[in-house]
Amino acid sequence: MWKNTERAPEAAESLRLTAADVHSLGVVERIIPERNGNYALLFDSLRLDIGRWRQKMSALSVQELTQARYRRFREIGAQTV
Repeated sequence: MWKNTERAPEAAESLRLTAADVHSLGVVERIIPERNGNYALLFDSLRLDIGRWRQKMSALSVQELTQARYRRFREIGAQTV
């Protein structure tokens, strides 16, 4: 699009590649805040979130996981069509 990185935010917005855009399209499940450079807090938060997600997913059967994943990917961007 442009040959330098100075206009990267503009390119991301025009291509709908911002965090809010991909979240609204269903490509990502949530947006993780950066915590103002406090990476220890960020990683602690991620560790807890991943642990909760893993516990939730481990309660499902392989068939349930497969069906949920299939539904999720089929719905990506569906509201924009």
